[in-house]
Amino acid sequence: MSRTVRRGGLIALAAAVPLLIAPSMAAAAPVVISEFRTQGPQGGNDEFVEIRNTTSSSIDISNWRLAGCASTSGNPSTRATVGAGTTLPAGASFLFVNTAASGYSGTVPGDATYTTGIANSGNSGLRIENGSGGVVDTVGHSASPCREGTGLNFGAFGNVNQSYERLGASAGQDTDNNSADFALRTTADPQNCGTACAAPPPPCPAPPGDHADPRDPG
Repeated sequence: MSRTVRRGGLIALAAAVPLLIAPSMAAAAPVVISEFRTQGPQGGNDEFVEIRNTTSSSIDISNWRLAGCASTSGNPSTRATVGAGTTLPAGASFLFVNTAASGYSGTVPGDATYTTGIANSGNSGLRIENGSGGVVDTVGHSASPCREGTGLNFGAFGNVNQSYERLGASAGQDTDNNSADFALRTTADPQNCGTACAAPPPPCPAPPGDHADPRDPG
């Protein structure tokens, strides 16, 4: 049942049912898979996976992992691990690239590399895991257990420079349905983080010399 509320001469309709948000307006998770491909101009190893921080704050992605889901079993296994002390700035991207033979052919350098490819058929897919093994985001081929909702056709890439890209401003759409959240981009445009994500250098050792006992008043 609905009820009408009058406040200051304005009429507001307050519904007793929950407000439903259209899927196209669903907000993205803090970090999402924003663009990827499992095949490119040089063949099956010409891959990349881009993730993006959709928030207005930096996020520590130390020891996060890119996992590939096997084409036969769908089981995930680690492809690359982000280094300790890595922070992803607000709105920035982080790029994983396959550097095996005939691998990634893009001109934007990767932030992390791997050499075991991700298949583009059967139960194949990919996902991002945090340092504790929790799933952050996942994308899968049409039959993959790693997909969200309806999966994507990984076989659509071919040996050309294209990719799947997440929809929405700044990769901001996340309805938990891969087919609704991604579109095939005719020219791939991966972005990296570069020096903005570089782990801080270790502290310099103390110079040699006489280190007084702090308990000694002198």
